[in-house]
Amino acid sequence: MKFAIPVLRLQRYQNDHNPTCLGFFEGANGTKLEVGLDQIAARYEKQKYELQRAAIEKQKKLEAEVAHYNNIGADLESQWMHLKHALNDEIPKLVRPFVIAMIGVLSLSAEARMLAPAMDLLNIPDLPSQLLAAFGISFATGLAFHFAWESFSDDKFPPAWKATVRIIAGCLALSMVAWGILRGLQVGFSAALAESPLAQFLGGHPILSSIFYVMITLAIPVIAATASHFSVHELEQWWNWKRLSQRVQHIAKAKPQAIKQLESEKEVLAQSLKRLDAQAEEDKAVYARNHQRGTSNGTVQEQYWTVPLKASLSAMVATILLGWFVIVVSPFFILIPAAVWISAFFYYRRQWRSPNPSEFYELERVRFAIAASDEKQSELPIAGGTIPRVLSGGGQ
Repeated sequence: MKFAIPVLRLQRYQNDHNPTCLGFFEGANGTKLEVGLDQIAARYEKQKYELQRAAIEKQKKLEAEVAHYNNIGADLESQWMHLKHALNDEIPKLVRPFVIAMIGVLSLSAEARMLAPAMDLLNIPDLPSQLLAAFGISFATGLAFHFAWESFSDDKFPPAWKATVRIIAGCLALSMVAWGILRGLQVGFSAALAESPLAQFLGGHPILSSIFYVMITLAIPVIAATASHFSVHELEQWWNWKRLSQRVQHIAKAKPQAIKQLESEKEVLAQSLKRLDAQAEEDKAVYARNHQRGTSNGTVQEQYWTVPLKASLSAMVATILLGWFVIVVSPFFILIPAAVWISAFFYYRRQWRSPNPSEFYELERVRFAIAASDEKQSELPIAGGTIPRVLSGGGQ
């Protein structure tokens, strides 16, 4: 007699695909061998289908990634070779154009600081507004000179754009000349009001002072435009070189990795399918052997008195674990062991009536070459007279 530990399992009727238990169960209950083998084959075919579907999704993504790298790789390689040829296979410099650009920015900042006091001519009295306006004029003038220079050295601009840029740059140059003369006059006037010796010097050398102020007013935007003309081109070359080199290196690393990963996924799929085929053959063999055992041996049903015994043991365990509730909290909790007994009784009765394949396999009717002399008495809860004879040494 099999006496299982009285533990309540919530999922007693889960899908049991153990070929040993399932083959014995179906063999003992008259199921044909071919039906069970077909079920095993169908189950593994489903697993193979799901495995192939998941693997194909990964492979399609990797194939698309490899195709993407192939499509953009040729174009990037062409751009990279063209850029290297334009640079004579040299790495473009970054420090020098960056320093030149910073010099141009600092020059325009100095120009704006010098122009700020002259904003009184435009009725801009407060210093922050003067600085803002001076910065705008300085940078706009330098930008106009830059585009004018570009119009002479680059053919990408249309003729109308070139003419417009040159006219604007010429007008701004004349404006800066006039502004330089006005700055000289303004400084001389301010020095005269302050009774500074500078007023006598500027008044005694009006042409020299005008040339000086015109030069510093006009030359700085020209210098800034020259700096931007050379630095922007070199910085653009460095940026294109950096960007293309990074993309080329990325593709050079990512494409082989994607190809290797794709090959690995295909190899893993093939090995997994082989493993499932081998496992299916093994399960079929185990199923067939235990199907024959179930057909020839069958099972022996336990005695019904084991059902209330198991329920009583479950209630005893609940009482031991929760008995302090009855003593400390309330006698009402005595209903808990009673509820456990009722639940366990119905559970074990269902198990006794219709065991699942695993439980059914434990009840196999094995055959002994020499049976025990008191075999029939083992079916009773306590065989009368057996225990005293064993204790006295008379029972074998």
